[in-house]
Amino acid sequence: MQDNLIYRGPEPSHATRVPARRSKGSLRGSLVATLPGFKRPRLIYFESALEYAFLCLMLVRDDVHHVREQPPAISYVGIDGLPARHVFDFLITKADGERIAVAIKPMQRVLKLNFASEARSCRRCGLQVLCGPGAAGHRSAH
Repeated sequence: MQDNLIYRGPEPSHATRVPARRSKGSLRGSLVATLPGFKRPRLIYFESALEYAFLCLMLVRDDVHHVREQPPAISYVGIDGLPARHVFDFLITKADGERIAVAIKPMQRVLKLNFASEARSCRRCGLQVLCGPGAAGHRSAH
C-alpha cells in the first residue's frame, strides 16, 4: 500500500516468501496487525485456517512481543543423517525475549511426514522442540 499525506499504509510482510494466493484445499490470506515489537501496523500472511487461528491467538496474548511469518529456514541433520532445512510457519518473540519457532500442521500430515522424527533430529542438534496437536514448535534462547 502506498503512503500519502492522508493515509499511511501498513508495513509490508517480513516473510521470507509470499504464500501462493490460491489453493483448493486451504484458506490463504493476510491481516494487518500491531504488536509492541512492530514500529507500526504490519501485514502478516497465513496459509491455512489452522495458521489463521494460531495467529489470532498470538495477537491477543499479553506476553507476545513480535510475530514473524515464514522466518528464514533452520538447518539441522535429518533422520537420514543428511543436512536438512525447515521453514517454520511463525517465529514468536515473547516479551521476556524467548523465541519460539512454530510449525502448524494438521495431525494427519504430522504423522504422514514423520514430523515427530524430524523434531527429534532437531533436538539432537541442540534445538528444543515442542510437538502437540496441530502445531510443533522449536524454542530458543534470545
